[in-house]
Amino acid sequence: MAAGSARPGPLRIALIGIDGAGKSTAARQLAGLLARRGYRVKLRRNAGGRKWLDNLARRRGSTAEKLLGRRGLSLFETVVRAAALLRTLVRCRPADIEIHDRYLYCQLALNRARECPPGRLLRLLGRVIPAPGLVLYLDVAPERALARVGSRGTDVESLEDLRAFAAGYRSLADFASFRVIDTNGSPDEILARVEAALPAAVRAGGRIAAG
Repeated sequence: MAAGSARPGPLRIALIGIDGAGKSTAARQLAGLLARRGYRVKLRRNAGGRKWLDNLARRRGSTAEKLLGRRGLSLFETVVRAAALLRTLVRCRPADIEIHDRYLYCQLALNRARECPPGRLLRLLGRVIPAPGLVLYLDVAPERALARVGSRGTDVESLEDLRAFAAGYRSLADFASFRVIDTNGSPDEILARVEAALPAAVRAGGRIAAG
């Protein structure tokens, strides 16, 4: 399990997938769409901090992975991601919907890709962090994802890394419960597919049952 049992509170929607899948853009657009429909929406970004660390390492002619090693990088990301998620639990401001750009599943998939065990901390977090009510896996061809990452010019990725990351997601025990969204299209097409995957009550702008 990547997250603990669902608890009463806002509807939590997690958008996950490999780098370049369109998670941040889709999360931001979805938050805006639902806010315009009258929902109280909170957008949570749960990045692992590797981009920041890669930028720091680049000044030394290195990368985050070379700097910390695979296990060290996974531990660093787990701590940063956990801090973001736990902060969400502490800040109990009213919301109808929480949209999460990344979740614990991302770290589990990364660890699989790097052939690193989840570790005691990640297993503990899996029992503490509430499970999302809906998990959307943004599915993109690694080749297309690499082109998107390259256009940003801020990430260090390879086609091999992205393929391993995608395989890591698909190897998770919870993968069968994810809603798979094709994100090989334009941002507008992706948003339409994400919206179509929402619960019927949310699409209709109706009341959301606590979950």
